[in-house]
Amino acid sequence: MNSDLDTESIRKLLDRSLSRLGPTTLSRLSDARQYALALRTESVRAPALAGSYTHAAHTHHRIQQWGLILLLLLLVLGGISYWSQPTGPSDDEVDIAILTDDLPVEMYAD
Repeated sequence: MNSDLDTESIRKLLDRSLSRLGPTTLSRLSDARQYALALRTESVRAPALAGSYTHAAHTHHRIQQWGLILLLLLLVLGGISYWSQPTGPSDDEVDIAILTDDLPVEMYAD
C-alpha cells in the first residue's frame, strides 16, 4: 500500500465528484453529516457522567480491598498467635520418659 498519499489531489478528486451529485443527494449528505456531528457531541458529554460513576465504583472497590487486606492481616496474626503458643510434652513423650526412667522424681509426685 502506498503510504505517500497526496492529500491535495485527493481533495480535488472529491470536490470534482461532489459537483456531479444532485441537490437531493447533497441535502441527504448534509443531513447525515449534521446527524453524525450531533452524535459526536453527545458522546463527548458521556464520559463526564461516566467518570463520576466510575469514581463511585472505584471508591467501592477500594473499600472492599481494604476490608480484604484487614481480614487477611487478622488471619495471619491469629495463625501466628495460635502456632506460637507453647505446648507441653505429648503423651507419647511422657510414656517413653517413664519407661526409660528419664523423668525426675518431681514428675511422679502428686
